Amino acid sequence: MSRFTPSEASRSLNLPHFLITLTSNSFTGYSNIAELWMTDLCMEPEAESSCEAAVLKACENDENKWPDGSQALSSLRLSQRRGGDASEAILKAYAMIEKGCVASANTVGLGSKDVRENAAMEDGQALEIEEEELKRVEELPGFEFRTQTSKLMLECAGVEGLGKEEVRARSEATS
Repeated sequence: MSRFTPSEASRSLNLPHFLITLTSNSFTGYSNIAELWMTDLCMEPEAESSCEAAVLKACENDENKWPDGSQALSSLRLSQRRGGDASEAILKAYAMIEKGCVASANTVGLGSKDVRENAAMEDGQALEIEEEELKRVEELPGFEFRTQTSKLMLECAGVEGLGKEEVRARSEATS
């Protein structure tokens, strides 16, 4: 479940590049609108319903692998004291970026024992794997997004009681 870059998505869906970029930006935009309703506009009478509408719009097309909507949904559900739903949403967001996070850890030498043991393979094969790992790292959302994902996972763990080891391992891989 790796996140598509706009150019990869346009090729795989046979759509123009600008349309995929617009779609990606709209999911991020709806997430940003939801964040405004949760923070700066939270005292407005229509804040919760407007935030919910923006989050649902951001989540509308999650199969395209843009995790912004799921992250915003998790944040909203936490503010509504719906820990189970928040945990489900943030784990869905993490699943969309997990391969890139693991690749990032592997690239800097923090990967699993299996990856370190496979380092002894032939040069050509190792180079192929390294190029694939770098591609996954390049597809990751920015540091701020990954940090916020880690924070939400930890908050969900405190509220909902996700396994400590699971949350710690995932949040370390995210950052």
